[in-house]
Amino acid sequence: MPVTTVKHPTLLYEPIFLMNPFQVCSDKTVNILVYVHSAQDNLRKRLAIRKTWGSSDDLNKYKAKIVFVSGMSNNAAISDNLNMENKRYGDILQANFHDTYKNLTMKAKSAITWISKYCKNITYVLKTDDDTFVHLERLQKYIVTLETNSRPLTDLLACNIFKNQFLFRNTKSKYYISKEEYPWVKWPPFCPGMAYLMSFDLVHKLNEGVRNPTKNQPFVSLDDVYITGVVFKNLD
Repeated sequence: MPVTTVKHPTLLYEPIFLMNPFQVCSDKTVNILVYVHSAQDNLRKRLAIRKTWGSSDDLNKYKAKIVFVSGMSNNAAISDNLNMENKRYGDILQANFHDTYKNLTMKAKSAITWISKYCKNITYVLKTDDDTFVHLERLQKYIVTLETNSRPLTDLLACNIFKNQFLFRNTKSKYYISKEEYPWVKWPPFCPGMAYLMSFDLVHKLNEGVRNPTKNQPFVSLDDVYITGVVFKNLD
């Protein structure tokens, strides 16, 4: 079912990085970049990650780095706290969008744009959320099982895939999508936002796919569905 594609404002949005932890990807020994979607005021969740699976010791052990991806807030106190936090830890990627649920795809676009530009030496990228615990040792072992003769994989998108998911047409639902926005009954297979693993080359391709949507690629505000479902499905 073809649709007329008009670039949605989110797709016209070009990220400006207000906090840019480019140094995170400057270490050529790093193999895995973990980027975490995190709201500005989720300081406690970020601190918990830095003290547990995202500690410096664990990250170094598994040749990984972490960045927390956030947007802007209208609350001056929250913004000031984020600035102080970033001065201390230097691991926050902030872009020029308002950090709301409806703007999650802007957050996703900001992240993959930044990775494509600044992290070209990274082999694998894991996307996760700040309420998720990542077992880096198991992640590393899983990657080894996928590789052949220790050669890095390309075109990799690995996750607990969701299939045959119907759209929510109830206007009261948090996940409501109108027929005008997306005319099909079901989503294409997609990865839940909790966690998905990508090779760097695929991140770059997804970034290009977001920037140059095809005819059958209407925008939807659910970032995991849009990036790993709609855009991924339409890659060459």
